[in-house]
Amino acid sequence: MDDLNDKPEAQPKRTPERELIELYPNCFNLKKPRPLKVGIRQDLLAAGHASKLVNSVMYGYCQRIAYLKAMRIGTARIDLQGQPAGEVTEAAAIIARDELALLRPVKSSKPKPPHRNPHPF
Repeated sequence: MDDLNDKPEAQPKRTPERELIELYPNCFNLKKPRPLKVGIRQDLLAAGHASKLVNSVMYGYCQRIAYLKAMRIGTARIDLQGQPAGEVTEAAAIIARDELALLRPVKSSKPKPPHRNPHPF
């Protein structure tokens, strides 16, 4: 580094979860997730990945707001290689919508009191 202001680029923290996600770049996309194949957890286990790690990755990935928004009826699901593997059903889309509603802040249904001007004149 020639200049005092030069800093090495920040690298994402290396975790087992991130490493597993990076093994399947055509499947896991943190910026623009696509619905995953039904049974993809079993595919990851069959590939030799530890159950605890797979569960952690699947939960963290599939509970993200962007993933839940991607779960729309008829949207293609993808396998580990990013190939089409089924479609999102109406039931799955409803579950995702309900999960998304739980993650979003709920606006109070209680009406706000009218604003009172402390200086009426």
